[in-house]
Amino acid sequence: YAVPRLDGPPLVADLSSAAVAWVTLNDHAQSGTPIPSNWAFDAAGQPTTDAAVGLAGTIAPAGGHKGSALALLVDVMAAGITGSSFSHEASSFGDNNGGPVDVGQLIIAIDPSDPQFLNRIETDLAAMTTQDGVRLPGAKRLAHREIAKRDGVEVPDQLFALLTSYAESGSPAQAPTP
Repeated sequence: YAVPRLDGPPLVADLSSAAVAWVTLNDHAQSGTPIPSNWAFDAAGQPTTDAAVGLAGTIAPAGGHKGSALALLVDVMAAGITGSSFSHEASSFGDNNGGPVDVGQLIIAIDPSDPQFLNRIETDLAAMTTQDGVRLPGAKRLAHREIAKRDGVEVPDQLFALLTSYAESGSPAQAPTP
């Protein structure tokens, strides 16, 4: 979701209803690093600490049963309303097996007519950020963006070689794995 602010960029939260991002699970699988048992399930639905096994199974929902209910709502809205594949029907984002993933996106835009809306949002966010340990969604991303503008972005040699191979082959599926 995104919420406009009085000054500066909007408040943006870009999140998944999964316990962990697919890319994080894949990084652990690539490195052979164990994962917490609440991140993924194997193909039989049992918790696993092996990321590769989790990739072959399913990623756990965030927030237990409440997160599972939220994930169901997202599936109903993003697939049920749009006519795209439900999450259990979608192909993998990580390869070309099964064809295009056919995921949907439902965008709901609300134009607040109350002229005090932005002031109320600022009051709420200011109250939140007075609490120890609270940071607004996107704050870390914005801070990293400023650091990248100032210092640039370092790309490890192995990743650079992999990306170069993708660019030269025209497709990640056709590129050799370093």
